[in-house]
Amino acid sequence: MHIRFIQQFWLKKYNKQKYTCIDWLLIFILRPISFLYACGFLVILRIKKLQGHVQIDCFRSSFDEAQDRLRFVSPQGERSGIFSELSQRNSSAHPEEAKGRLEGRAAGMVAPKIISIGNLSVGGTGKTVMVEFLFEHLLPLKGGVVLRGYKRSTQTKEPILVCDGKKLFTEVAECGDEAYMLAVQNKVPIAVGKKRGAACDLLLQKAHVDYILLDDAYQNICMHRDLNILLIDARYPLSQTTWFPAGFLREKDFTRADVIVLTHAQDLLQQEVAAWYDELSNFNPKNIFFGEHACAGIFLNNSGDDVTKYLKDKKVVAMAGIGNILSFVEKINEQNIDVASMIDFGDHYTYVLQDMREVIEQCNKLAIGAVVMTSKDWYKCEGFIKALQTEIITISFYVLRVQFEFLSEQQYDRFSDCIWSKLPEKKEEMN
Repeated sequence: MHIRFIQQFWLKKYNKQKYTCIDWLLIFILRPISFLYACGFLVILRIKKLQGHVQIDCFRSSFDEAQDRLRFVSPQGERSGIFSELSQRNSSAHPEEAKGRLEGRAAGMVAPKIISIGNLSVGGTGKTVMVEFLFEHLLPLKGGVVLRGYKRSTQTKEPILVCDGKKLFTEVAECGDEAYMLAVQNKVPIAVGKKRGAACDLLLQKAHVDYILLDDAYQNICMHRDLNILLIDARYPLSQTTWFPAGFLREKDFTRADVIVLTHAQDLLQQEVAAWYDELSNFNPKNIFFGEHACAGIFLNNSGDDVTKYLKDKKVVAMAGIGNILSFVEKINEQNIDVASMIDFGDHYTYVLQDMREVIEQCNKLAIGAVVMTSKDWYKCEGFIKALQTEIITISFYVLRVQFEFLSEQQYDRFSDCIWSKLPEKKEEMN
C-alpha cells in the first residue's frame, strides 16, 4: 500500500500537480519504511543462505542436479569445491538414489554431455535454428533437448516428455511452440520443465542420448554444462544496446561462454568485423565465429517441394510471432518477394481463431492471396487454418524455413573441432 502512495507522489510531480500536506507526510514517512523493508529482506535472505536453507530456484536445485544427476558421483563419492556441501546434503537425504548412481558408474555408464545454447538478449538471435543445426551435424550421435517451455498452457511443477524420439506425447499448447516444432521436424527426444535438472532426468529415463542441448540456458548459471555456446546478434553491438525493458539486453557478460557465435553476420563490413573483435577483446578470438540464417525454402502448407520460385515478384502478407519479425521480413525480401503488409504478433504469441480471421481480412483488403509465416507459427495456427477452410479459398499459407550456416568453411571446421572435442567420441569431421 505504501509503495502505491509513493508512486502517486512521483506521478503528481511528473504531471506538475500540487502536493497536499498528506502527500508530503506520506512520502517522508513511507519512503524510509520501504527502505527498511528492503534491507530487512536482504538480511533475512543472507542469513538463510548461510544456514543452507535458501528456497530460491537458482540456488536450490541446480547445483545438486549438475554433479549428482547429470555427471554422476565418483566411485569414492568424493566432492570438492563449491558443490561439496550441497552435494553431501543431497546424498545423505537420498542414500538409495546416490547408491544407484554409484552402481551405475561402477557398471561403466557414461553420462551424456551437456551443451548449453543461450544469448544475452530477449529473443531474436536464433537459438532454435542453432539447435537444429547441431542435431543435423552431430550425427551419428543421438541427442536430446531440454527447454523451459516458455508460454505453454500447462505450467506444471513436474517436467513433461514431449517426444521420445519416435512418438509425440503432447500438443503444441502443452509444451510450447519451440519444443513442438523441434519434435515434429527432427524426431528427437525432448523434455520441457522449469527445472532443467529434473527435465534432464526425465529425458534420460525415457531415451538413450549421447548429449543434451539446453535451450536458452546461458543465464542458468547453476546448471552444469560441458560446453557453453553464446549467440549474439551481430547487427547490434553490445556497446550500443541497452538493458531490458528500455532495450532488449538481459546482460552483457559474455565471459562465461566457451564459444561465441555472431548470428545475422552476412552483411557485416570489414571494419564492423574488426569492431566486434575489439568489443570481445578479452575473449579467445579462436572461439569467435560468424554465421547467418539462410533461407532453406518456402513450402505450401509446410509440406511438399520448395515453391520459392513461384512466389518471386509477387506480393505477400508476412505474419509472425517471433522475437524479431524484421529479420523474417528481410529473408522474404531476399527471395525477391514483395512484402506488402507485415503483421507482428509478438514473441511466443498464443493465437486464437480471431487472429486468423484478421489476417484473412487484411489479405482480402489488399487483394493478396499469399501469407508467409514461420515454422513455429505454422504449428500453432494449423488447426485454425483448417477450421477456416471455407473462408480462405483464395488464400494460400506458406512457411519459410530457416537454417544456420557459417560464413566460411574454415569457421565451420574450427567450430566442428571445438564441438567434437567435448563429445564422447571425437570425430575427424562432422557428417
